[in-house]
This record gives sequence, C-alpha cells and structure tokens, in this order.
Amino acid sequence: MILKVRLMGWFAGGSVAMLHNRTASGIGVYADGRIMIHKNSHQAVAMIDISGQIVKPNEIILSQEAASLINAKPGDRVKVAKTSHEESIELIHKKLACAPLSYEELKKIITDITNKT
Repeated sequence: MILKVRLMGWFAGGSVAMLHNRTASGIGVYADGRIMIHKNSHQAVAMIDISGQIVKPNEIILSQEAASLINAKPGDRVKVAKTSHEESIELIHKKLACAPLSYEELKKIITDITNKT
C-alpha cells in the first residue's frame, strides 16, 4: 500500500509509525505489530501505533527515528507492507490453535527466527 508521509517532530525512542485504523486493517496489521516501509532504495521496519483521529486514512505519521532511516520528508510517498515477522506470528497462532502447518510454513518460521526478522 502506498501512503503519504506526515511528520510531527515526534521522537519515540525507536522506529515507530502511526496508521489510521482503516489503513491498518487494509494492510492486515495491528497495534504493536511491525511494518516494512520502503522509500526508493531505503527501507526500515517500524512498530505500529493506531489512531482513528490523529492520522488520516492513507497517511502515515513517522517518528523522527523512522523518518531518518528512510530519509522521509513531509508529503513523500512510501510503500508499506506487512513484515514477514507478522506472517510468522500468524503461523505460530495457527499452530497454537492445533492446526497443522505445512513444511513451507514451518520453514518460514524457522527462517525468520534464524534471520532475527
């Protein structure tokens, strides 16, 4: 999903992004989850905060730390996607619900753990 960057001079102590609740639902992520943000050749992983009032739909507010990682300026367009870490968490939840996992699903979890993503 392509989102418009907004900066508020917000220092969060780490890479954090704020999304509108409808935008987060469209991406398939939740509060305290993680997203991958791409701008040109730069990319960063950010923890997610969600608000229905501070941020507009199809907009992303970046902490100063996140913005500096990708050299984002107000009004820039960035590509936002669910991280592979999120997919692994969903697979772990699936297994905890006693559902069988395929070889590929197990391999995905193991790869994410060994790569520390």
